[in-house]
Amino acid sequence: MPFVRGLKDIVAKYQVKYDGATVTARWTQLGDIPFIRYQAGSAPIYNAVETARIVLADLGVPVGLHGPYFAFTQELAKLMFSHRGVALQKAIGGLKAKYKIAFGLSEEVLDSIVEMILGSVPPY
Repeated sequence: MPFVRGLKDIVAKYQVKYDGATVTARWTQLGDIPFIRYQAGSAPIYNAVETARIVLADLGVPVGLHGPYFAFTQELAKLMFSHRGVALQKAIGGLKAKYKIAFGLSEEVLDSIVEMILGSVPPY
């Protein structure tokens, strides 16, 4: 019969594995490395959202409606990490259709955001 781990077993392993002094020492040794990596990883998404903020302000979109456009922008930036060429074009087409149909966003505004971030609007 296999051994079934109970809560006591899980807690005992956790206390041994993650001793407070050991974890503190490890994080102290790492220094600023995790923060530098976080900033490097989040910078493209932050820059995309700030670009979208400028586009939305220029097009006169009310501030209360910016949220779905920012969500679109974040998904667009995420797609750009893993897709290129035709695959990216098709993924953007699907993303644009999703936000246009499901959330009722303006196609012109979405195209403007895509154009500002990618440099051009891919054919859909």
